[in-house]
Amino acid sequence: MLRDNPGYDVGVHLTLTSEWANVKWGPLTCAPSLVDSNGYFYPKQKNWQDENAQDAFWNAGPDVKEFEAEIRAQIETAKKHIPQVSHVSAHMGAATISPELAQLTAKIAAELNVDIDLRKFNVGRVKWNSPLTDDAEKRTQKLIAALQELTPGLYLIVEHPGLDVPEMHGLGHPGYENVAEHRDGVTKAFTDARVKKVIADKIIRLISYNQAQEMFGR
Repeated sequence: MLRDNPGYDVGVHLTLTSEWANVKWGPLTCAPSLVDSNGYFYPKQKNWQDENAQDAFWNAGPDVKEFEAEIRAQIETAKKHIPQVSHVSAHMGAATISPELAQLTAKIAAELNVDIDLRKFNVGRVKWNSPLTDDAEKRTQKLIAALQELTPGLYLIVEHPGLDVPEMHGLGHPGYENVAEHRDGVTKAFTDARVKKVIADKIIRLISYNQAQEMFGR
């Protein structure tokens, strides 16, 4: 689909954790310091309660060389199959959890031409405070309110749209079992006619990372 639609903006969500209880994944490279005893990424980026725990990416002591090789492999693999890859982000913040790793991730992204630091352009976050317990209608109303409060400037909204389908019901972990329902609600809010009307009325321009790079440079 992405190859057939070269105008779609695509990013690499750099992944070093595998948080779902029943669906797991691991690295593209040989990286013993990044995986658990089953060869999967750890479920957490860091165990904040117990520094000595061995159930999280950071606590297990990632080897910097293995980290770099894995980050490079993920970006290079994506670019091999999807030529229009334009940017990267860090899944659960693991790739940027420390100043050293954040700097290394930025260096790799720059070398592979997929870096953009939105902080340079004073990009704010859309304050869409909608907890997991909100249904689609509440989520939509809160998105409308958040958009109506925006003042002139550049903003980023981060969410996880999805569909309430059997595949999505296989995802989840303790505390977040309603993945399919929640992410379907996000999609409904994003595509709601009332939301689109607010965007039109406030003359909000929706731009991609590619367009941001063209407007402001990397």
